[in-house]
Amino acid sequence: MALQMLGAQVFVEPGQTKEDIDGYFKVLEDNDMQVARIRLFGVHVCKGGVWDFSLYDEAFDAAERHNIKLFVTLFPPTDELTDLGGFKFPRSKEHLREIDEYVRRSVEHYKDHPALFKWVLQNEPGTEKASVEPTDLSEEIRRQWEAVQKPSSYDNGYLKADFSGQRFLIYYTDWYLRHISDIVTSIDPVHGRHVNPHQIMRTLPEYDFVAFRDYLTSVGASFHMSWHFDLYTQAEYPLGVSLMSDLIRNNADPMPFWVTEMQGGNTTCSGFVPYCPTGEHVSQYLWTSLAAGAKGVLFWSLNPRASAMEAGDWGLLDYQRNPSDRLLAAGAVAKCLKENAALFESAKPVMNKVSLLYNIESLWIQRHNSSLRECPEIGRRADAVMVSLEMAYKAISAWGVTPDVQEMSRFDWATAGAEGRTVVLSHCIALPSYQWQNIRDFVNNGGRLIVTGLTGYFDENMHCLFMDHPQPLEDVFGGKLREFKVVEESFPSVRKLTGHLWRGTILKVDGSEVQTLRHSFGKGEVIWLPTPVELGAYRNAKAQKALEKFYATECCDALNAAPIRFRRADDDLLMRTMVVEDGYVTVILNKAENTRSVRLKGNVSGARVLFGKAGICGRRITLPSEGCVVMRWTSK
Repeated sequence: MALQMLGAQVFVEPGQTKEDIDGYFKVLEDNDMQVARIRLFGVHVCKGGVWDFSLYDEAFDAAERHNIKLFVTLFPPTDELTDLGGFKFPRSKEHLREIDEYVRRSVEHYKDHPALFKWVLQNEPGTEKASVEPTDLSEEIRRQWEAVQKPSSYDNGYLKADFSGQRFLIYYTDWYLRHISDIVTSIDPVHGRHVNPHQIMRTLPEYDFVAFRDYLTSVGASFHMSWHFDLYTQAEYPLGVSLMSDLIRNNADPMPFWVTEMQGGNTTCSGFVPYCPTGEHVSQYLWTSLAAGAKGVLFWSLNPRASAMEAGDWGLLDYQRNPSDRLLAAGAVAKCLKENAALFESAKPVMNKVSLLYNIESLWIQRHNSSLRECPEIGRRADAVMVSLEMAYKAISAWGVTPDVQEMSRFDWATAGAEGRTVVLSHCIALPSYQWQNIRDFVNNGGRLIVTGLTGYFDENMHCLFMDHPQPLEDVFGGKLREFKVVEESFPSVRKLTGHLWRGTILKVDGSEVQTLRHSFGKGEVIWLPTPVELGAYRNAKAQKALEKFYATECCDALNAAPIRFRRADDDLLMRTMVVEDGYVTVILNKAENTRSVRLKGNVSGARVLFGKAGICGRRITLPSEGCVVMRWTSK
């Protein structure tokens, strides 16, 4: 099989015939798909204490006949009419025993089937909550967890906010997934194990990705525009796919990353946002994910479920079971991957020299503060930290350069400064004490640090660092924060940027006050602008253009080091670049309402189109509206 594979969820349910099920897998094979996912409903295989897998036996056998490998989602018995995505934790110790029996019977039944590829341990772990609901099971596990906790070595004498609920949620999520994995591997140590987090921008604080390495073989994600992309306009959906892919890929590393669910069809009664992707959209989302390093993409779903919740929604097939424009578009991408298998086997995302960092503590604190009130302003909502990061990502991506995105604890501070990397801390409201020395060393060794918004307002205990004397890192930043003042939801800031809600004032060493500061420290440099200018650009086209110019100036070295980029910024275009032997592969798509031309800058030549249509004149590329082109370039 090729390194990058496409497929879809085949929704198996009572009422389907053997011919129905066989037809679904045949249509996947006919469209060059190689993988599928099924949900092994416990309520279908166990009724009244009698276990009967015959319905799913038909699916496994059909998959084998049509050369399709199966992701099999373990889905213990639950209320099929009201529990759409499945419960996230056992309700009790007795419930855990019932889950264990279902897992054991399911794995034992299918462990030797030739169609089996991976076990999905749980569908979409993640609760979007700040703590675990108490049960006899969770309370027992919590007592065990608390017994081995050690106090932090950092203590400044002030009151500490209690984030033990969030920390235990991470542990309990890992404990439950590990528990399922232990049962699976005791019966089937051969096949892979996988999970697919969802609602990525909100559930990231709930996962211990490092711990996942102990028992998973790959990590995935769910990308449903109707459920998960409410922070984006429809024209920005590919940008969201790009950013979320980077977030999961970097957290999953060194494990492979998959898009385990991608919206495949229309939403009538389900989803937060009514939406049906077009064939052009499908091509854009697929190529964006693949260029971001996804090993494969599975759509939700091939066939819509026929009854109850989500009936008739999400499908790649129409109601007559014929391929839609969406399935035909996905098939064309699958065909291109098949025809260029050797090329894409070696393709990897280009790692550019600018990194956007976030940390879990900022997400915890922002979620805590926003829970106290209704927040119409984006800066006071639970997702404000990630929205700010998203807008910085968009501003840099407008130049055709994809920034690296990482959780702060996983960033390689030790080598990044000497490499001359640029790090952006965009409205990163907490700077944990255990990162202060890393930041200091990074700048001192030659790194460039861009600090915006309310970055560093808190430590990990929700203590306001700007009230300390001296303030941590004030020698690195070149001054101290005097005060933040609410101005208005949108207001003019320095360098033609637009601020959101708060304007910060810096007190320099000489006693003067400024709103932004450039400061040299050791071999590196800090650019400090304590106003949320990224949030000021949210859904504001004019402010977005100014933000693009700001980042072009402050990330100039990093942008110029990219092997290929746009000569001018264009936030209606998105480009991702992969490195291959002797050159690069670029994916460029146009979300403008009209045809758009873009000139590329880079030490490349000899463009050859692998997918899509575009006018090519040297390094000038012309794409129609909603166009997506994949090109191979040779390094000069």
